[in-house]
Amino acid sequence: MAQMTEAEATFEHLKEELGAFLLKIQTVRVLDVEAFGRIDANVRRLAEELRNQTLVPKAMLKEIRSAAKILQAEAAYMREEQGAMLDMAGKLEMTFDLILLGEDHSDRIPGVPRII
Repeated sequence: MAQMTEAEATFEHLKEELGAFLLKIQTVRVLDVEAFGRIDANVRRLAEELRNQTLVPKAMLKEIRSAAKILQAEAAYMREEQGAMLDMAGKLEMTFDLILLGEDHSDRIPGVPRII
């Protein structure tokens, strides 16, 4: 039996956290900000682990993209949390884009010009 890579292990953990986080939003309309902090950290870690890899599993990309879309859609039903939810979706989308570019957040330092 093949051993899991770091990215696969991070992804499995991320899937579980995202499922619980989104279920809470969709069923009882509760936004768990602390849980999102852990999710964001795991998505960023995943980006680091996937950095410069030419092949990235579609399942990983789909999970991140779907979570961002769900947050955007559900934000309309949670007016008080709408701004926070859209910010969360934006963070997920930024990391998604960085994964597609073969980068991570350390490549994008605010106030420092990028030299490619």
